[in-house]
Amino acid sequence: MTECEEMVSAVADAVSENTIISIDEGECKVTLPFERADRDLITLWISSREDGYRITDYGETYGYLYLSDVSLDSERRSNRLESIKHQYNLDTVRKTVSLKSGSHNLGERLLDAVHAVQAVSFLSYTRRQYTQVDFETDVSGFLKLEGYRVNRNVRVGGVSEDIRIDFSILQQPQPTYLEALHAGDEGTSTTSARTIGYKWNEIGEAHPDALRISVVDDVSGEVSTRCSNILTNWSDEYIPWSQKDRLNEALVL
Repeated sequence: MTECEEMVSAVADAVSENTIISIDEGECKVTLPFERADRDLITLWISSREDGYRITDYGETYGYLYLSDVSLDSERRSNRLESIKHQYNLDTVRKTVSLKSGSHNLGERLLDAVHAVQAVSFLSYTRRQYTQVDFETDVSGFLKLEGYRVNRNVRVGGVSEDIRIDFSILQQPQPTYLEALHAGDEGTSTTSARTIGYKWNEIGEAHPDALRISVVDDVSGEVSTRCSNILTNWSDEYIPWSQKDRLNEALVL
């Protein structure tokens, strides 16, 4: 196994055997089974730095938008780009999607880059008004209304790196974590499900007694069959939002 393959093997094993890894002019080139808005697979390059790694798309996403005659100068799209940059802690976003990573969290940052590329590419469409953040807020509100105590955006030690989780449910008989998923299209739902599957695999190996709950928005969002299958396989509890009362069966007050 080359150094390049070792760097991303954990992510490649978790998401799909279809991940393609190669050396491109001294950099690690990774083509992942995730799609941009134009249905092209996402390719990223990873290079070593003194303080870790740099991940970039080398402007491929911007090139797609340019060829699609999509201007990023409008106020709405400019604001969205800044939001994406902040959400995924990017170094650059406008012409090149790039970010830094340490050796301890390369897997998570590679998936951050995938989601950032997808988010930028979907600027070619009108963005849905109801977002992932809105859904997380609704899930939080429901849990608190039902009487559960929660912490949001917590970090949990995985078997190879720390993992960011949407919710930690407190005062449960076992460590209990919840990921909320809203997607505007089926392709994004599958991508997000694979990311959650990677998180649950990491946490499950490090904390075998943990309860891993996936809640998916099938009311205001889109959910692919593949998304449902992935989360059913990797989660201890898979709950569509239309059946949110099932959370009371999985949790203890």
